[in-house]
Amino acid sequence: MFASLSPPLKPILKKPPVDKVSERFCAPDADLVIRSSDGVLLRVHRKNLSSFSEVFSSAAQASTATTSTQAPSFQNAVVDLPEDECTLDLLFQYMYRQRHPNLQGLRFQTLEKLAEAAEKYEVFAAMDPCSIHMILIAVISQLRVGRHPLEVFLYAMKHDYPDLADRAAPLLLAFSKKIQKETPTHVRLRWLLYMEAWNNILRTELPALLKCNSCPCAGWDRAQLRTYKKFNFEPRLLADLRWLSETSPAVSPCCLPRLSAIRVGLEEAVKQIPKFSAIKL
Repeated sequence: MFASLSPPLKPILKKPPVDKVSERFCAPDADLVIRSSDGVLLRVHRKNLSSFSEVFSSAAQASTATTSTQAPSFQNAVVDLPEDECTLDLLFQYMYRQRHPNLQGLRFQTLEKLAEAAEKYEVFAAMDPCSIHMILIAVISQLRVGRHPLEVFLYAMKHDYPDLADRAAPLLLAFSKKIQKETPTHVRLRWLLYMEAWNNILRTELPALLKCNSCPCAGWDRAQLRTYKKFNFEPRLLADLRWLSETSPAVSPCCLPRLSAIRVGLEEAVKQIPKFSAIKL
């Protein structure tokens, strides 16, 4: 009987989260709102997106018809895209008459996302700058070990940039197993042929050069053993042979000119290896 005297419980209504609005793309006259994967609204203009993107152009022209699987629908008040705000912010800057973003110093993960988005939505103004900076990263990788040669190579193969793949390929000699796991069959087969060319230098060229340039001193056996142990049938060491002619306590001074000659011979053999893009199945 006392239960009826208790006041009815009121449901606690939670206010829906308010989407953050982009600081850059917040034009009051925008006629299209894009929501990024991390919940940021970018207010843009359909005309700009249609002019600079093949995919957005197709979506605008056929908003009431069936479009491609990756073309967003312009029928909704807010269009959700799977890219984050940082990626879309950079991408949309290529669709307006303004100075394009400076990609120098951009974190690789950010550049990689932008490059993928540019290819996906066919924003040609962004595709070339992204590929050029991928090349720069590949070149830097030659000077600083541990950059992103594998990611650059996979991007190049996916989007058909043969020159970029050629720059990255010599840096991936230590990642052969990863390439065989993460690439389609036709790339794996070409990679096996590419690796065979590098391995062939260690199997044939190296022993022949050691034999032709042998030193009569008693320390030559130690020098040969050091060379074989250093290589240990690792083709990646052929990419930088400076160590071969460096002074070492294990090498007699009279052996150094012979080792320098071997280094020159190996470098010439490496130059004869075909580019990855030139290998045919």
